[in-house]
Amino acid sequence: MMFKIKWTGLFLCFIFIQPILFPVYSKAQEPVEIFTLKQTIEDAIKANLGLKSSKEETAAAIAVKKARRTQFFPTLSASYGYNRFDAETVTSGFTAVPKEEYSFVTSFSQPIFA
Repeated sequence: MMFKIKWTGLFLCFIFIQPILFPVYSKAQEPVEIFTLKQTIEDAIKANLGLKSSKEETAAAIAVKKARRTQFFPTLSASYGYNRFDAETVTSGFTAVPKEEYSFVTSFSQPIFA
């Protein structure tokens, strides 16, 4: 009887101690990547939403500054128009409105104070 208890105790001890001494590695686990301090800081900066939004706000402010600077430059504009009427309008023997009317307008402006 003592012999049976000893073997049972040894067997149970072997069953419970074996996973501690010889851990089982699962193939489903992905290998763990060890980060250096530099990699950790870079990942934290990439994931920081506050930093991303402040960079976007800075870029937007630079774009607004460039857009406002263009208001100091001269501007040139041109337009073209064409109208066709069914018939000429004649008043007192003179053509008041011709059958076809073309218009071309250009303008140039230079701001003095912006």
